[in-house]
Amino acid sequence: MLEDIKMVLALGVPLVLGIYLISLLRHDSARKKRKAK
Repeated sequence: MLEDIKMVLALGVPLVLGIYLISLLRHDSARKKRKAK
């Protein structure tokens, strides 16, 4: 049981962090485009 939780965390945490970083980068680039206009 504990091993399953560890495996899910090992797979899930990088995935969530990746999605979070991508959304931050998209938001940042959108803000820069608005400033440029």
